[in-house]
Amino acid sequence: LGLTTIRVLTNNPKKISGIAGFGLEVVEQVPIEVPPNAENRTYLDSKRDKLGHKLHHQDLRFDREPFDGAEA
Repeated sequence: LGLTTIRVLTNNPKKISGIAGFGLEVVEQVPIEVPPNAENRTYLDSKRDKLGHKLHHQDLRFDREPFDGAEA
């Protein structure tokens, strides 16, 4: 494609390193933001803790009470 610079939509810093290894300059990393909730909190925590993903929710406190499916 003849690209030399790209923007990447990812939370994964290893992906940025991998792309740079192909001679591409990553000019911007755009995070994929998903708010934590009862269904995805454990998954997001695992992505952050085990894989090093950069997630903005990492500093937020979240009530881990069971989710009953009701909308507020």
